[in-house]
Amino acid sequence: MDAVGGSKLSLDISATQLKNYKQLLLVHRLSQSRAACSVQLTNIDETRLGAIPDAKPKPPAPTITKGPQPPSVQQYSSQTIEIDGANLDQIKTVLFDKTKLSIVNQDAGTLIISIPRSMTQKSATHDQIQLLSDQNDPVLVSLDVTANPAAPKKEK
Repeated sequence: MDAVGGSKLSLDISATQLKNYKQLLLVHRLSQSRAACSVQLTNIDETRLGAIPDAKPKPPAPTITKGPQPPSVQQYSSQTIEIDGANLDQIKTVLFDKTKLSIVNQDAGTLIISIPRSMTQKSATHDQIQLLSDQNDPVLVSLDVTANPAAPKKEK
C-alpha cells in the first residue's frame, strides 16, 4: 500500500529476461467479487503502460587467485605487496581497518598495494585488508605481520 491507500506493485526481473523488451503493459482485471458488488468503479484506470529502463549490468566482482606476495611483512617495516586475481581493475579503495592504503599499480590481473609502517606496528596473524569496488561486496585478503624483535620499537 502506498501513502494514499493505493496498491503498489514491484517487479524484480533480471536484465537478461528484459533485454528484448522496451515497455511493460500491466492489465488490471477486476475480480468477480468486486464486479458483482454495486459500487461504481469508474475512476479506476484498468491498464498501465510503462517504459522499461535500460539495465545497468553489475560490474564484474573482483576475485583473488593468489594471495599477497610476500604473504607476510616484517613488523615496523614499510613495503608493497602484490595480489593476483581477476577484475582487480574494478577495485576503487583498499582499506586496512579504517585506514586507506595506497594503490601503487593496478590492472585487471594484478594489484600492488603500499603497506605503510603505521600498519605494521603490531605483529598479527591474518589481519584483514578490504578491497572495495562499486556495487560489489568487499573482497577480504589476509596479511600476516611477523614479529621483528631486532627492529626499533618506537618511531620518531
